[in-house]
Amino acid sequence: MERLNAAQVKVKRLNRLEAAIVDFFMEVMDRSENNAGADNGVDVESAFARSKRKEQFLKKAEGDPISLLNSLRTHLRLKFAEQEAQQVAAERKAFADTISNQQKEENNRNEFQQMEQTCNLLKLQQETLIQQVTQHKLEQTRSHRQYRALLDKLNAQVQAHQSREQVAQELATKLRDEVAALKDTRDTLLKASQNQKPHDSNRVIGTTAAGANSVITPSVTNTDFFGTPAENQTLRRALQKYEAKMARMEATNDERKREIQRLQQQLTGLRQNTQLQKYERLEKDSRHLQELADDLKSRLDESDADLLRTKGSLKEREIQVQKMKDDK
Repeated sequence: MERLNAAQVKVKRLNRLEAAIVDFFMEVMDRSENNAGADNGVDVESAFARSKRKEQFLKKAEGDPISLLNSLRTHLRLKFAEQEAQQVAAERKAFADTISNQQKEENNRNEFQQMEQTCNLLKLQQETLIQQVTQHKLEQTRSHRQYRALLDKLNAQVQAHQSREQVAQELATKLRDEVAALKDTRDTLLKASQNQKPHDSNRVIGTTAAGANSVITPSVTNTDFFGTPAENQTLRRALQKYEAKMARMEATNDERKREIQRLQQQLTGLRQNTQLQKYERLEKDSRHLQELADDLKSRLDESDADLLRTKGSLKEREIQVQKMKDDK
């Protein structure tokens, strides 16, 4: 009787052990299938379905807990193998993502360095162009100053020659008047000499002082005037002297006219000469260099903007990579 009771107790313990193994097996399966977060209605249904599966497991076991343990072990091995495979795949994917991120980061760094080099090169070109523009402006200012000084000098020379020409013209006019007066006096004396009678003994001679500026004025005491040969000779010498002086003045006047004409031609040529062309060329080059400097500044601004955007992208990628590392 005691043996029977002991056997019954062992059978009951075996049944409880078998039921506990089945419950543990089903719980492992439920957890592996992520069914733990259901609501109450689902819990009731899950409990009902679990009781059905439990009966099926018990029928399959046929009172053999070892078979249940083998099934549980097989299930756990499969789940662990699947988990390990998923973990390996996740590690490979994480490693591939890390390599890809590192490659992208390296590419971004290289691109960033290239953009920095481009910006530095553009800045050097801008500084060079600014220096060239400044140098051209200095040369332009110096050439313009030299050009204006030369024009002022030539204008002053032209005005001085024009003043001398005016004085010479006034003097020539005065000499012409004097020569004309002397010619009139000479003609009058010649006519008087031709009309003189050889046998006339009564003559009154009126003379004036002979010299470089002398003018003979006849004065008659009787009704007729007669000049002596000496007076006529003096008058001719004075007239020749004035005529020679007049010729010299006219020659000087012509020479000054030619000089004024030459200066005017030189002034006109100066306005069209190489100095002016050089000034215009420098001005044109200065405008061209200014346009190049403006274009280079625009390109430099665009490069700076791209550089800032690249810095921002690189910073974001570094944050993402650091976040992924922290998640691991």
